[in-house]
Amino acid sequence: EKDQTQRLWKFPVSGPAEPELVLKNVKPVGYHCWLDQDWLALFILGKPNTLQLAQVSTGDTIRIEGNIGRSLQKVPGREAVSFVYKESSNNWQIRQLNWKGRQISPIVKTLEGSEDFVWTSDGTLLMCQGSALYFYKPNVTSSWMQLADFSSSGIKQLTRLAIDPKGKTLALVSQ
Repeated sequence: EKDQTQRLWKFPVSGPAEPELVLKNVKPVGYHCWLDQDWLALFILGKPNTLQLAQVSTGDTIRIEGNIGRSLQKVPGREAVSFVYKESSNNWQIRQLNWKGRQISPIVKTLEGSEDFVWTSDGTLLMCQGSALYFYKPNVTSSWMQLADFSSSGIKQLTRLAIDPKGKTLALVSQ
C-alpha cells in the first residue's frame, strides 16, 4: 500500500472491478493460507512473527503460536495447516494445527536452516536445502531423503518452492 502497510487484498481475475480488502484491521500480513471460504491462517510479521487464524466474516483473529517460519500449507486430507515452529536458532520443526480444534502436533524436524516446504497430493512433504530437493513421507520414511540435486545446473541455493493444486508441477526458486 502507499504507506507500506501489508494487508490482505482480493483482486478480481476477470472483468473491471475494484480490489477488496479481506481483513481491514489485520496487519502486517506476510503470508497466508486459505483454510475454507471463511477462515485463513496468517503469518503476521512482528517480533516474534506469529501464526494467527482469521475469520473473514467477522474480522476476528486468534493468536496461535509465535516464532514461526513463513511457509503455511494445508495438510492434504486433513482439516489442518502446517507451519515451521522455530524453537531456537538451530531447532526448527514442521508442525500441524488442527485449525477447528486448535490442537498442535509435531510432524518432523526441518532440514537445517530450511523453512519453506510444500505437500504433494499424496501427503509427502518436499523441502529444499542448498541445491538439493528432499522428501519426507509421514509414517513411511524415518527421515528426509534426497530426491534431486541441481548443483550440476549451476544452482547453489534453492530458496522457495510451490506446487500446483493438482500436484503435477513443482516450481523452485534459486539464487
